[in-house]
Amino acid sequence: MKKIISCFLSLGLILVVILGALPSKAMASENQLSQFQQSTKAVVLAEIPQPPKEPLEEDQGISAAATVSACSLCFTCGGSWPIYSGTIGKIAPASSLTPKERGGSCSGSLEYRDDDHPYLCCRAQ
Repeated sequence: MKKIISCFLSLGLILVVILGALPSKAMASENQLSQFQQSTKAVVLAEIPQPPKEPLEEDQGISAAATVSACSLCFTCGGSWPIYSGTIGKIAPASSLTPKERGGSCSGSLEYRDDDHPYLCCRAQ
């Protein structure tokens, strides 16, 4: 009788272990499916033809008085753009990407400057 009970207990323990492992396997396969769907979506989006972009023309010495923009990138705020509206995060670590911004007190024309945290300065409304 004890052998029969111990067999049933062993069988029950085995079933608990097996059934306990099933949900984790189902969750793992669901996660893999989600990753597969995301990578498939990226491939499909990459294959959509994109219209060609026109090259940008560089500004040739726009002055503060000649532009009507509400905000400008500057070394420091002031002049025509006195209101500090935030700092652009580090552009790129020691790379050739330099911002085109105005000088101190938002003066002068837009120039490429060695500044990896330019200020966004805006006009009063």
